[in-house]
Amino acid sequence: MEKYIYLFDEGNSSMNSFLGSKGANLAQMTNLGLPVPKGFILTTELCKRYYSEGKSVIEEIKDEIDRTIRILEVNTGKEFGKAKNPLLLSVRSGASVSMPGMMDSILNIGLNDEIVNSLILTTENKKFAYDSYRRLIQMYGEVVNGIEAIKFEDILNSKKNKNSTCDAWNLEDDDFIEVILKFKELVKTETGTEFPQDPSTQLLNSIIAVFKSWQNSRAVNYRNLNKISNDLYTAVTIQEMVYGNMGDTSGTGIIFSRNPFTGEKNIYGEFLMNAQGEDIVSGIRTPREIKDINPLIFNQLVEYADILEKFFKDVQDIEFTIENGKLFLLQTRNAKRTISASIKILVDFVRENLLTKEEVIGKVNKEQLGTLLYPKFAPKAIMKSKVIARSETDFKGAVVGRIYFKINDVLETLKNEHNDVILILGGCSKSELDGIKDTNGLIFPNNANQCSFEAIYGHVPTKCLISNIIDSEVNKEKGYFIDIEGVKHNKGDWISIDGATGNVYGEKLPLITPELNEDLQTLIKWMNELQMVFKTVQE
Repeated sequence: MEKYIYLFDEGNSSMNSFLGSKGANLAQMTNLGLPVPKGFILTTELCKRYYSEGKSVIEEIKDEIDRTIRILEVNTGKEFGKAKNPLLLSVRSGASVSMPGMMDSILNIGLNDEIVNSLILTTENKKFAYDSYRRLIQMYGEVVNGIEAIKFEDILNSKKNKNSTCDAWNLEDDDFIEVILKFKELVKTETGTEFPQDPSTQLLNSIIAVFKSWQNSRAVNYRNLNKISNDLYTAVTIQEMVYGNMGDTSGTGIIFSRNPFTGEKNIYGEFLMNAQGEDIVSGIRTPREIKDINPLIFNQLVEYADILEKFFKDVQDIEFTIENGKLFLLQTRNAKRTISASIKILVDFVRENLLTKEEVIGKVNKEQLGTLLYPKFAPKAIMKSKVIARSETDFKGAVVGRIYFKINDVLETLKNEHNDVILILGGCSKSELDGIKDTNGLIFPNNANQCSFEAIYGHVPTKCLISNIIDSEVNKEKGYFIDIEGVKHNKGDWISIDGATGNVYGEKLPLITPELNEDLQTLIKWMNELQMVFKTVQE
């Protein structure tokens, strides 16, 4: 019988396609002796079977899931679905190719009306227990039941406004109880059924929901945009909950083993006190520097980041939680970074004997090297600016300009010597092609005519053109577009386009002139040396 469930200590990073990148890396961190909460993984093959056979696949392995949870109970000293010393679980997605934020997760599974009271007795922390319960009901309602997030947020925000606070943690215990009751009422109103009190039901429905999220619109758009196969499927990681929302000795954060914007060898990241994972990416609170809050934990993170970087021979993006002063690692993956940072990192890896010159050259994307000869945005400016849209791009540089939606407006603006113009359009006639040659850039929304895009690209191939903007609404007639956060940008507003990534920013970012820095010169020198060696061997 095929094995569909793996405990963390049964896997490793080489099982990426089978356990998903998240699960395989958690297994590897466990085997490296790092502090990882206990858990297990449902394989991508099980997800594949789910799509061909349906819910019966989950029923088929339900007993095996139960047996694995019994092992988890022994390993953690906690019990799932029991009021005494309860074990709560997270259920997270994890494809073999990293797709950050595209699929769904549910935290605090196992809480119900009885167990939340037991959690209060166990932790002696009412606010933490109620906060965890309201998070579960909301995440379950959104992911499993398909209830719009705004309906939960309206309830919570109403209570926060009434208490003159922007942070839910400042609510009183009675406020949390009222929020929980209203969340449960919302679930019943929207679905016709009560929020499930049976932890096993919560778990199985959450597993199915995560499998389903492989085909949600966010995930499909992301795969199409990044040319990722739809046949990979997602694994599901089920893990003991550790709590960053237990008070001022707890928190959650993300760090990079090196700065992803500059390539410098120092820990770079963000941390929120008294928070759970989704808080740090929501933008509702301002993160802080972990080294300023807890130097001891910071030093541990430096040590673990170094171990992981040396094992994976790549810069790592690490998620972590601190529970009552104890550090846990929740995920690691190869970090995304700017092209210039990547060059510095590769050269430094050779100098640190982490990689050979030959290995480094094998990792170099020759096409990306050419992008360093184009203008780009200052790294510090990008770090402080918000992405307002994401898209496909056929340009490697960066441009800024005021946005316009009609060619006549562009011509009028250019006539008045305002030269920094970006046109958002859905196509244009041949007679209008000359009107776009002096614009800095062109944006085609999702519904733009692709034939027009190709015709214009052929006419002005050096222009910064981006297409298929996702999660944005463009109104050409009224002259505005609404970005991924619901903010309106009107005709004449400044935006900036990073052609290397397809990211659009809602302000005028400073451009810097490209130069052949020392690291790039070193890398080119190595490439030439190795090319000469290869040529000599051939001769």
